[in-house]
Amino acid sequence: MDKLSNMKPLRLLLLCYILSLGFTDLLDLPIVEKKLQLPEILFVPLFLTWLWQLRYGIIQYLRPGVFEISICMYAIAMILSASFSPSGTSWLEVVGVLYLLLVALVYKTSLPLLPKPNSFLINSIVFSGILAALFGIAGWMLSQMGMETIMAMSSDIQYPYLGHIARATGFMNSPNMLFNFLSICLLFLIPQWDQNNPFQKYIKIGIIIIGIGAILTFSKSILLLIIGILFLMHKMDFFKTKISIIGVTAISVLLFITWMVGTHVLIRKQTSADLTQGAEKAYTLSTPFTQIGTFDLYHTNYTVNKEAALEAGIRNPMFGVGPGNFNSFVGSLKEEGNYPMYFINFDPHSTYLGSFAETGIVGLLALLFLCFQIWKISAIHQTNRDDAYLLLIGMAASILFIAMDAISMDVMNFRHLWVLLGIAAFLFAKQSHDIKTVGKE
Repeated sequence: MDKLSNMKPLRLLLLCYILSLGFTDLLDLPIVEKKLQLPEILFVPLFLTWLWQLRYGIIQYLRPGVFEISICMYAIAMILSASFSPSGTSWLEVVGVLYLLLVALVYKTSLPLLPKPNSFLINSIVFSGILAALFGIAGWMLSQMGMETIMAMSSDIQYPYLGHIARATGFMNSPNMLFNFLSICLLFLIPQWDQNNPFQKYIKIGIIIIGIGAILTFSKSILLLIIGILFLMHKMDFFKTKISIIGVTAISVLLFITWMVGTHVLIRKQTSADLTQGAEKAYTLSTPFTQIGTFDLYHTNYTVNKEAALEAGIRNPMFGVGPGNFNSFVGSLKEEGNYPMYFINFDPHSTYLGSFAETGIVGLLALLFLCFQIWKISAIHQTNRDDAYLLLIGMAASILFIAMDAISMDVMNFRHLWVLLGIAAFLFAKQSHDIKTVGKE
């Protein structure tokens, strides 16, 4: 049996893990609750197979670079913070981070051993995105027929601006999380639209299906996705004049500001309605912070959570309140009367301020250093507009999108982010000639 034949089990398990990324809200178990899902179950045979394949050459790809060191620094910051926290929840979070670090390491070191790794990545992303989108679309369609499932948020819930509307979730725990995953798939696949690929028909069909699934989440982050697409178009030389580039930049800034305002402020006509009653209580404060003409402006839960996160970090500046302990801190703020009683105990809903709240200055600096290294990798320059270049700009657009979405989402526990980081490390090492693949594209 030759070396490539020995890679077949590893290749299959790498594919299965990517396909499972759209199934992160199936299980609810004691102690770990929803932290253990299909990807974790599949990771066990994947990890064991990866260990077995060490004898075929993976070991030469384990040499750590600055990127791997930055990931380890982030994990060390989490461990230090947990050491100063009395909560078992913190150590569970640390275990989760170490697992996700392994996910990135497995993909970074395994992809070089696969024949045609670029094609493998594109095809895996196509089918994974289609699978996740189809369940989201199915859930939304069933909700329109009066059949409520876990694949869609109920139309009984009233959202700011949207009103009563069902939102696709598929088998992920929120519409926004599904949208984040589908957006990454789209940003990787859009540059492949007109390329010479044996699966070209499936790529185009996939982009359409994934796009429909993303729209049916009704996520305001669609504004950020548009920015990511404009970034792709710029990198693919759609905008050739200086005026067009300036115009696209201005549009992107406007979209980002609109998203920021829409996320943190609710603008509505003056009303006597009690906003602490019903489903809307989860999104806005009960009283406006100012008025403009006939409109009231309310702080949303995203604003309140950021203020609480700042308070947590200021009170515990060095190591924070401990990984996973923000919920408990919110409970203490309620007891002090410094957090709305009609809000549930939210997670931070911000990767950056959440890191400051839970891991302090040490964790925030480690996160920012990791973000800097990720961006350096994604910004690698390549003159040849080949398949590798299209993957690189898709990755760069994905990282840009996640960096923006992380302002109001806790993205560091997203499995697909760490697969993305593994792919990023692989592409960077490949382009810098630190590694060579077994097979050519």
